[in-house]
Amino acid sequence: MNGMLRFAGTMEITGNDRSVNPRKLVGLKKSVCRYLPEFTMNDLNDKKVWVGLRPISPDGMPYVGKSETYHNVYLSTGHAMMGMSLGPVSGKIITELMGDGSSPLEDPLIDPNRYC
Repeated sequence: MNGMLRFAGTMEITGNDRSVNPRKLVGLKKSVCRYLPEFTMNDLNDKKVWVGLRPISPDGMPYVGKSETYHNVYLSTGHAMMGMSLGPVSGKIITELMGDGSSPLEDPLIDPNRYC
């Protein structure tokens, strides 16, 4: 990460609340110190803390496919914490749909129009 190190690993279902839970932050720091003993809690104080929202659908399944509403819109979102794992297969589906209009990996469970 451009000469920097990032520690991450908590998720809370809080709607749009982007406040930082101090207990979760202390737990994360303790885990870092436990697994990387060259770090102490003091090393991690006063470091930048970032929080963001994770896209997730009501049923927990991502939206991957072509929009029925807009002819030129393809969606690949709602992967929650699985974006890095599901990104390659989602990209393959979108590439095939944009190429010849079909993909053998299409499935109604991930259809972006399933709630329309």
